[in-house]
Amino acid sequence: MQRIRFPHLLAGLVAVVIVAGFVASPVPQPQNVTTLVERVDALETVVAEQAAISSQLEARLAELEIAVGIMTDASPPTPAPTPTLVYTDTWELAKSSDNRLTYRRDPDWILNEDEPGSLGFSLPKTGQALGLYWDLPPDLAQNLRSDETWLKEFQEEMLGNTGDSQLVSTMEVSLAGHEALALEFTATDESGFGARAIFVFYDCSTANSCGLVLMNIGAENLFTEADWQLLDAFVANMEFAAGAVANRNANLRSCPSTSCSIEGRVFTGQPLDLVAQNPDGTWYKLRSGEWIAAWLVDNAPENLPVIESPTGL
Repeated sequence: MQRIRFPHLLAGLVAVVIVAGFVASPVPQPQNVTTLVERVDALETVVAEQAAISSQLEARLAELEIAVGIMTDASPPTPAPTPTLVYTDTWELAKSSDNRLTYRRDPDWILNEDEPGSLGFSLPKTGQALGLYWDLPPDLAQNLRSDETWLKEFQEEMLGNTGDSQLVSTMEVSLAGHEALALEFTATDESGFGARAIFVFYDCSTANSCGLVLMNIGAENLFTEADWQLLDAFVANMEFAAGAVANRNANLRSCPSTSCSIEGRVFTGQPLDLVAQNPDGTWYKLRSGEWIAAWLVDNAPENLPVIESPTGL
């Protein structure tokens, strides 16, 4: 920053006055010359003293300017980083009703939904809603990235009943180390009720995808850094139970018996999406409808729903 050097300017003005006096005045008498020289010496002494004082003041001013950050040619101060919010100190440990997911939640959250493969909460402190789904198709995020048909179908299925919905932004984000796709929507129904929602999708296993949705009431209510920190903390504190897998190559049957027709095959280590068991627990039913003998499965979930075997078995 350029400053006016006051001592230098003062000395220059004194010199101009002295020169002008010599030029404009007639030839002085000897006693007048002696008096003038004495006055010039006195002025030079004063100027030197003022220069020293001004130099000290200038140095102090520079220190103060740096201290308060007002130097015009200095880089702007680096803003303080946003503090990381710590949730786990107060969040409670919980488990989904299907015993597949252990997670942590704020004790003030209201659990509205706890179904196989999904959880839903109301967040009274912020007036938001939070949902989690973990039985979504595998590679959903990649399909939404690469295929507009998938994106269109998703928008129609998830937001079709909300009236006018608009895709606001598409973002690549990271949640607790998972590379994820985030879709931000606004939606307004016929009554004028509006909302803004973020859907985040990532691969949570080789067999399926996970999806989070955070909703703000009012389409104009933007999401903040604190909202992303909440989602990150929620994902970081989720732990899925070891999923069921085939412990060897095996046949899939149309009903729970080796006398039933073979409908397909699975291979050693292949994940299995089990939804039910027969009354004696010797067979498991897959979500796709086929049955597999229990002894061919490792890590089967506890307390699977029991369904009656077909008549005659």
